[in-house]
Amino acid sequence: MRRTFDFDWFKVRWLPRYGWILDRSPAVVVVPISPDDRVWLAQLERVPTGTSSWELPGGGVDGNEDIVTAGLRELEEECTLVAKRGRLHPNVLELAPGMGRFQHYVVIAADVVPKGRRPVPQREEGIVAIRRFDRPSVRRMLRTGRINVHATVAALVVSGWLDGRTAQQRSDRARPANDRPR
Repeated sequence: MRRTFDFDWFKVRWLPRYGWILDRSPAVVVVPISPDDRVWLAQLERVPTGTSSWELPGGGVDGNEDIVTAGLRELEEECTLVAKRGRLHPNVLELAPGMGRFQHYVVIAADVVPKGRRPVPQREEGIVAIRRFDRPSVRRMLRTGRINVHATVAALVVSGWLDGRTAQQRSDRARPANDRPR
């Protein structure tokens, strides 16, 4: 009997005396902070579950791609937003360690603005809207379940944005978007 199934972005394997385990390639979640210290969120319609949530942009890391570069690429691809600076948060998030490896790296992007006049949602990915929110609005959305995806909740917390630290404090150590190690 076959005990491992490989797909494009995840693997399912059998672990004796435990059960099925899912392993997924590393992903990145981006905390995009605007010049006025609000956070950009994308509203997603999730077809498989029939749910909707406001989420941070993110996605897969391609091959040997630098994590910050991957995050800024996903930000632009999904939301047509660009950042002047980005930095990698030192902690890696594990979304479901009892089920397998679901590593999420957090990239904090500073001075994020639309590439054009306004952000354009990537509808083929289920993104129906992109907006900036202040802290009280985000806290209310967390309490009411309008933000309900683990990766978004965790990244908002570890980024420090919800604590109200100034954008300058967070971006002091950020690298300019065109200064990435390979």
